[in-house]
Amino acid sequence: MKQDENSLRRYLAGFAGTLLAIAVIVFTVNWYVDPFGYWGRFPLGVYSDSWDREIKATLVRKRPHEVTLLGTSKTHQIDPDHIEKCTIFNASMNGMRAEQALYFVQGFVPANTFLLLGLDFFTFREDKRRTVSFGTRSLQNVISYTLSTGAVLRTLNTIKQVRRERLIAIKRNGARYTEHMVRADKKMTDYNYDKYLVFARAHMFNDFSLSDERFEMLRELKIFLEGRDQSFAVFINPVSEGLLDFYREMGLWGQFLEFRRRTNEIFPNVYDFSISGYSAKEKFYKHDPLHYLPRTGSSFINEILEDHGCNPATPE
Repeated sequence: MKQDENSLRRYLAGFAGTLLAIAVIVFTVNWYVDPFGYWGRFPLGVYSDSWDREIKATLVRKRPHEVTLLGTSKTHQIDPDHIEKCTIFNASMNGMRAEQALYFVQGFVPANTFLLLGLDFFTFREDKRRTVSFGTRSLQNVISYTLSTGAVLRTLNTIKQVRRERLIAIKRNGARYTEHMVRADKKMTDYNYDKYLVFARAHMFNDFSLSDERFEMLRELKIFLEGRDQSFAVFINPVSEGLLDFYREMGLWGQFLEFRRRTNEIFPNVYDFSISGYSAKEKFYKHDPLHYLPRTGSSFINEILEDHGCNPATPE
């Protein structure tokens, strides 16, 4: 009987040791590959921007820079390497709402950087508030990331993407990788917005109304920046001619003008590029009226930096 108990103990100890060894191996491999960029390592690259908020929350504090660029997927495409004037980190996130911008600036953006904040009409719609817990490093988050099935699968996928020489999704300067999209756009001859306008009608502007709460968050963000003497400039992203026509067609024109007015009320010195020379159709992708070309973004960012420099002493 005693011999059986000893055998059982040895079996259980061996089983536990095997599980622990597997857990250590999985943890180490996932930590090294860092497939979602959670640790800011990703030596093999990141091949999905689904965790862009986690990546930006880590890199914005690790990567030395003078200017923090924050906005939606539109500004996400602006490559800091193409702006020689300043050292920029692109902290933009897909679909960023005012509550996420406030959370990110308060918790992650270095106070000694010049903040460039880009705003978009559609992000001020009245809808469900977005998650504002990204970037945390609790024990539970670390374990769920490094030992999860999803992380294992993504690690295997990352290794596969490297072997196949696929393109990365996000650069270390925070910009989305767009070179292949620009090359494809150059080969197109006609402008066709049908696919994206169907999406916009169904998911971005259906039952649209402006959110008072999000404008209050924007005001709170301004108070916070001024309170810690952080230099900043705010701009409204260019809107393509095709999308401006869409606003009129959808009966959104009045609310669009109201968005511009209320933004200007909070930030009197806002750079409003929404209706400007940057709205010309050649400034945007031929198949996508929602996103301007990276070179368009570089142009107006340079315009702002011409006025302010890399790190002006006083807020604007």
